Amino acid sequence: MFRKGLQVALNQPIEGKKDRFEQGLKGIIVEEFDLPHGKSYRVQFVDGRVARFPEELMKQAVDVIG
Repeated sequence: MFRKGLQVALNQPIEGKKDRFEQGLKGIIVEEFDLPHGKSYRVQFVDGRVARFPEELMKQAVDVIG
């Protein structure tokens, strides 16, 4: 469903460990991780911030836009 290089946008705000990411924020998936407890994805946002989200959160809070 998600893969490196896809453009994404948040469809709801996300409260991270360090930052809050607002609804509508756009970014690109830059890295994919296969972990024992499931996949996660690193997203580089247009405002310069980077965050890693688990696949379940990506399914709930992220729309693929390109």
